[in-house]
Amino acid sequence: MNYLRDEWVSFIRSSAQAGRFLYTGSKVDYTVSKSIEENSLKHFLIQLSEKPFDYIFFCRIYYLIQPRVQVFFQNHLRSLIRSISHVINGKLEVSHRGVRGKILWTQTLCMQKSGRANAGTYTVKQSEKSSDIPENRLLKFFLLQICDTIRLLKESIGSSAIPKEILEMELSAQLALKEPHIKEVPQEYKATGLMYQRAKRHRDWRYRELADLQIQMDAVITQSKWESILQILQQGWLAPINDDDLFELYVLIVLLDVLAIDLAFGKPVEFGLIRRNRKQVARFLRPKDGLRADVYFDQSLMQAFSFKSEYKKVINQYTGISGSEHRPDIILSFYLADGSECPLLIEIKNTQDIVYKRDSVYKALAYLYDFRNLWNKRSTQSPKIILVFPEGVVPKVGVTEEQQDLSLLSANDRARFANLLLQVIQ
Repeated sequence: MNYLRDEWVSFIRSSAQAGRFLYTGSKVDYTVSKSIEENSLKHFLIQLSEKPFDYIFFCRIYYLIQPRVQVFFQNHLRSLIRSISHVINGKLEVSHRGVRGKILWTQTLCMQKSGRANAGTYTVKQSEKSSDIPENRLLKFFLLQICDTIRLLKESIGSSAIPKEILEMELSAQLALKEPHIKEVPQEYKATGLMYQRAKRHRDWRYRELADLQIQMDAVITQSKWESILQILQQGWLAPINDDDLFELYVLIVLLDVLAIDLAFGKPVEFGLIRRNRKQVARFLRPKDGLRADVYFDQSLMQAFSFKSEYKKVINQYTGISGSEHRPDIILSFYLADGSECPLLIEIKNTQDIVYKRDSVYKALAYLYDFRNLWNKRSTQSPKIILVFPEGVVPKVGVTEEQQDLSLLSANDRARFANLLLQVIQ
């Protein structure tokens, strides 16, 4: 299957294919730090690929080896700590043993006249330096995140497999956190708008750089699984991505490409990227007849159309059992000029195992019943579901699929893919 994986990766990353629309507007610009030796990095990636991390954690690790992050820790963190910003706070104190600070004569005389203090007692205002300011809270928050990421990494693959540059980064962060000026700053569990604002407006450019680095880290943490996969793929860091996820993404991009070229839709008029809380990942509008196509990826029908499945209705009628909405891998919905809607579900199974293939067909047939109300107005539509395998599944000689609700497809059979889509809108 390695040859297929290479084919999928090449297609997904190609700037000539429709997958380029999914990369547009990515939040973090990654490049591999040249300061890390190639052999060290290769060993590190091999160790990572053998562990069951989630993709967002992979992106956090990849973030650590970016040149900009490396430079901050190697060249700028120490000098920032030495010249750390602070404020001077005034503290009122009643002094009985000499005077340290500014005597507040009005308060002192009032105390002495009222008999609450003798002639040797003074109210004094003492000045105290404090590093507890929003920009330093951001600094501490950033350093703790870095340490936490590296700690989890060490627990999983051990220190020996981690490039020394990352270990040195951890040491720098730990030493900074032990500095008295940082220790007195309260720990935050979320970066606030004020923390960012103060850092970005600071006259010391290193605080501004800190704010930018934390914004990038936030972008990594808040992105979805599929954003993370695209991010890793875009930068060529392929080892962490498993074959099943890669194949799903490949089929999605083949579909977008078939719509754009084979069905003459052209480039999408809207694309939403694969993010949380998005609707369709792409919307196409064919110029010649106004036909519209919306493509949804990894979303339930409830999210896409507010459609409740039969499965969910039954589950909700009983106690002692629960379950979430089942979600097809891809939902494609055509909107014809007469206003009618043609929904098509696409299930993707990366397997060559005969038993699993048969089980997948049975599951797809269950979908036909579960979601049957989708096709109330298009009961004769064919197909209603397409089940996609990597290769080797073709119709037998003499078989026509014009009346079938379920069609099986090999992902590398682009011509049949296009013909099946044309069947749907006839």
